[in-house]
Amino acid sequence: MNKIHKTISSKDTQVQVVHEINNIELENWINHLLNVKKELEVFNDYYKSLAVDKKIEIEKTILNFEIKKIDNDVFLKALIDYKNTRINLDKCEDTSCNMNFLGKHEECRRMFLFHIEKYRKLKDAFFNELQEKIIISKISA
Repeated sequence: MNKIHKTISSKDTQVQVVHEINNIELENWINHLLNVKKELEVFNDYYKSLAVDKKIEIEKTILNFEIKKIDNDVFLKALIDYKNTRINLDKCEDTSCNMNFLGKHEECRRMFLFHIEKYRKLKDAFFNELQEKIIISKISA
């Protein structure tokens, strides 16, 4: 993945600095979603390794992970597409153009935070369910 940032210098305007910080933040979001994608693959592999009776017990949870994987892939593609449009930042010559980029970035930030919050809740629910099963199996052993 090609990086679009440059070094911030003391000669840069405030708008240039903000755009550069946003570029770095965008790279972090993309990397985070790539890690989420890997985690979702691990959950899927775990599910595939279970015996059939265990699969039935957590089928709803795994289905939610599959849905989240699709959501993650769609959002990841949207962020990469957005990143590709940011190459045109140098062509911005007026405040309106800069404001469009800043507005789009804020929209992406809200979507990213919402997406990650939903993923964390799903992951927490999975681990809580797993922990309960471990405790129950220890008690009944």
